[in-house]
Formats: sequence, C-alpha cells, structure tokens
Amino acid sequence: MTYDLLIKGGEVLDPGQNLRGKLDIAIQGAKIAAIEPDIPEGQAAQVLDAKGKLVTPGLIDLHAHVAWGFSGLSVDPDVEAAKGAVTTHVDAGTVDAGALPGFRRFIIDAFNSRVFVFLRIPWQQHRFDAPQDPRNALQAHRGEAERAIEENPDVVLGLKAYAGYNVAGDATVPNMIYAREVADRHDIPIMVHISTSPPDIDWIVSLLKEGDILSHCFTGHDQKVVDMYGKIRPAVKEARERGVILDIGHGGGSFSFKVAQQMLDQGEPPDVISTDLHTGSVNGPVWTLVTTLNKFLALGMSLEDVILRATAAPAKVINRLEGLGALKVGGVADVSILRYEEGPFELVDCHRVTKKLDKGLVPDTAVCRGKVLG
Repeated sequence: MTYDLLIKGGEVLDPGQNLRGKLDIAIQGAKIAAIEPDIPEGQAAQVLDAKGKLVTPGLIDLHAHVAWGFSGLSVDPDVEAAKGAVTTHVDAGTVDAGALPGFRRFIIDAFNSRVFVFLRIPWQQHRFDAPQDPRNALQAHRGEAERAIEENPDVVLGLKAYAGYNVAGDATVPNMIYAREVADRHDIPIMVHISTSPPDIDWIVSLLKEGDILSHCFTGHDQKVVDMYGKIRPAVKEARERGVILDIGHGGGSFSFKVAQQMLDQGEPPDVISTDLHTGSVNGPVWTLVTTLNKFLALGMSLEDVILRATAAPAKVINRLEGLGALKVGGVADVSILRYEEGPFELVDCHRVTKKLDKGLVPDTAVCRGKVLG
C-alpha cells in the first residue's frame, strides 16, 4: 500500500489557503502525503468515505479546560476531540507550573489529540493561617512559572491572566501586571479573561500588545467591549489595530448574542472562535466547538469565515507545527470531517437568548496525527 489512510470523496474547505473543491487527502504516517482530485482507494490501507461531507483542517479550540484528572473543572480532551471532530485543544489557565510536569506526562504526551497550554501564575498561597496578599503569592510563583516557560517552549504558548474580579478578586490588577512582566521577559503572549470589573476594560486592554489575546471577547458582563450604546469602545478598537486578538471563549457565562451582533454590525468579527469548554459548559450552552461555530453562522458570518477562525487563525497563535490549521502536503495529518446539514438548529447563548439556524454544521470525524480519533 502507498498510503495508510485515504479520506475520499469529500469537499475540501481550507479558507486559510483559499482552497475549496472535491479533493481526496492521502495520509502516510503522521503527515499529509497527497491532495488530489481522485486517488484510487486501492492505494490506501484504510479509506474514510467523506462523500457529501466537508473536509477541513483539523479544528483547533484555542480556549478549553482539559486538565482531566487534575481539575474538577476539566473535560477529557480525547473524548471531546472525538465527539466534536476537534484535533487540538489549548488548555487556558487550568494548569500552573507546579502541575505542568504531570499535565505534560499524563495528558499532553499520552493522549491521542493535541494539547497545548497557557500557563497560570497562582495568586494564592496554600496557607490558611494568615491573610494573603495576592502580590506575594504571584511573586513567589513567578520564578517557577518562568522556568516552566523556558523548559517547555514546545507546549507552553503563553500565560493566562484573570482580570475579572468575580474570578480573581483582589488579584485582578497584580495578576495582569505580573503576567505582563513575565510575558515580556520571555516574548510570549498573554491570554486575558474578562468578565466583571474592577478593573475596567479600558485599563485591561491598555496593557495588551500585538499577539495578546482578549478572551471572552463578546461577554455580556460589565467588562464588555461595547459601550452602553452598543458601540465598540475606542480603547478596544485601538487594541485591535495594534494586533490584539479577540477570542470568543464562550463558556458557561461569557457569550452574548447581543454583543456579538453589535460587534458584527460594526464590522468587528472575532479573530478566533473557541469554546471555553469545561464541566460547567460542555452539557450546555457550549456543547462543542462546532455548536459555537453554528452560532456565528446564525449571526450571518459565512461558512468560510467561521472555519477560518477555528483553523488557520488559532494555528497562527500556536505557531509550533508545520501545517497546523491547514491542509498541505508535508504538513501534519490533522483533519476534521463535518456534515453541513439542513436544520433547524436551536442555539442558545449564556443569557438564554435563542436563535435558529436553517443549515448548520455537525461534527463527524477527527483525524489527528494520521489516526482516527474515537
């Protein structure tokens, strides 16, 4: 046999390369070996029939919580990858430097789907006999965080900073300041959680630089990116112009159809569509990354635009593997197969606002490193 796996008869859709059409994809080992109009089935040991389906680069979820077994918040990345036709998850701040060796050994290096991480610097000491100043805890943990960054550049993408007061309390401001200092020292980005103030959104984005990520970017909470009239805040607009990335990070409470529509009406779509998948969102309102993509189809974005924001766009943030987020010969053999079907689909945001979609995406199969997941 020439190939290990052949994905046959599907409609390839790779917006990052302006590639669309009926094409077969042949895989040898963990690499894409050929992309051609008609590759004979007899040349492959295994054939996946993709007739009538969309074949895209492996979907990438840039914001999830997949430290399964380490945190009660986290889901199993392989289970969710197979269920949602996703090939890569990025854990967004569940893991700190102390947990990273175990997370790497038992999740990143052991599971079949791909996992990367934005590291959290803890703002609490494990002490119960004295009041805690979060600045002291952040300072105490920054050294081990810096060592973890230096020793794991292949999987640590950056730092996760929590700027929502409901999550980090008095640690919100020092959390941002310490993350900025450490990120600058190591030339890595920050992914920032926003939700409730203080601080206000203008101060938060003033600290962000090109390549940093504002997650939960269409939250309906008071750190939202639009003002009381639904207009994009000037500070957020300026941040976008200097290269700050807007990431959805839907979650259980961080996505508003109203804010999303207001931003889209002003020509301000998100840069990345992600789930913030965790045990509190996986059984609704998120369900899967594909469900989140459908919400933006319902808001009027094109199929090409939503696929781009779950493939090439997050792959650019990761920037660790040749061909990630794309379908190209010699690139990684990460492929998602989706069905594009008549609905209706009923979709709900975090405020129980619903929208209907006449035609939407359904996850079918994920192939990661040349192997079928599930």
